[in-house]
Amino acid sequence: MQTTVATLQRAARQLNISGLDRSKCRRIIAELREVTDELTAFERRGGKQKSDPVDFTQMLLDGLAAASRSAGRDGNGVAVSGAEGAMVEGPANDLRDLVSCLFEYAGRGPIELRAQVKPMGPGPVAGYATELTVQSADMPDFLRRKLWDAVRARRGEVCVSSEPERCRIQFTLPLERRSASAG
Repeated sequence: MQTTVATLQRAARQLNISGLDRSKCRRIIAELREVTDELTAFERRGGKQKSDPVDFTQMLLDGLAAASRSAGRDGNGVAVSGAEGAMVEGPANDLRDLVSCLFEYAGRGPIELRAQVKPMGPGPVAGYATELTVQSADMPDFLRRKLWDAVRARRGEVCVSSEPERCRIQFTLPLERRSASAG
C-alpha cells in the first residue's frame, strides 16, 4: 500500500514541477491528493489500532535538547519561539524518529524553531504548525521522504524551501481531535 501512495505522491510532485500549465494540472493534483488521502485513511483503518495522542511540543523540545547536547551547543545558536503544548495523532515512534533526524540534520549550525497552533484548511480543523530553519542549502532525499510520510500519514501539510545558505522546513500536523475539542 505504501508503494502505491508513494507512486501517487511522486506523480503529483512531477505534475507540479513539470512545464505544464498550472491551471490544467491543479484539478489532477487535487484528485491525486484525494486518492492519496483515501488510501492513507484506508490503510489506517485496516487493522491498525488507534494510538494515544502525542505531546508533540514536548517531543520537539526533548529532541532539540538531545541534539544540542550531542552537538555541544548548550543552547547557543538555538532560537525557539511560540512553542505551546499540543497533542497530535500518534503513534509516537515515527514522529520521534523524524524529530531526531531533523535535529541531527541541522548539525552544529544555528537552528530556528517556531511552533504554533493555527487553523488548517477550510473548516474547524486546527493544526500544529512547526517551522525549522537550518543553515544548509538543501535537505537530503531520505529526510524529505521521512518527513512526507510522517506528516501525510496524519493528513498534514509539508513545505520545504531551499535557499542559498539555509533550508526552511515547514509542516503542520492536525491536532488530536480529542485535545482540539477539549481545549
